[in-house]
Amino acid sequence: MFSSFLGLLLAAPLAAAPAQNDPPPGAAAAYAAREAAKHDVLREFWIKSARIVNEPGHDLRARLVEAWQERTAGLTLVYEQHQMRLRLLQEFGHGSYAPHLKPSEFSPNITNPYMTFKPGRTLVYERQLSEGLERIEVTALAEVVKIQGIPCRAIREYETLDGVLVEESINWISQRVDGSV
Repeated sequence: MFSSFLGLLLAAPLAAAPAQNDPPPGAAAAYAAREAAKHDVLREFWIKSARIVNEPGHDLRARLVEAWQERTAGLTLVYEQHQMRLRLLQEFGHGSYAPHLKPSEFSPNITNPYMTFKPGRTLVYERQLSEGLERIEVTALAEVVKIQGIPCRAIREYETLDGVLVEESINWISQRVDGSV
């Protein structure tokens, strides 16, 4: 019994998988994302079901029905998202995003009025969260590097939550001659 069940489990993804040369690259990625999300929903369902069965004194049937309804809603969302990905692929194409950029059209001098980054300037953003005070410091550094020939300025972001470091990153930005960043 178990071996036939295992065989069915192993054969199902192979039967449902698209042929190697049929789907465009974007459709294959959409299929992979759908399968991963589907497995996440099913995993959550089985974990929740096991917890329900192992907790005595509760209305077992009602809680299992609720878990099944959550599973159904989760799978419905997974399939709706997959269909949306396929529609977007039809609308925008399935090729990779590789715009042709001319390095001569870019500058590391970021003067856009909504995103001005002069070297040495630090912007501080704070907000109170339920977990504590979130503080993000964004500093334009003097360092400039060329990425695929485009000069980019280093922008350091330092995020803390109640004084404890959450994330520190260096981002590289450049401004196009039209002012866009």
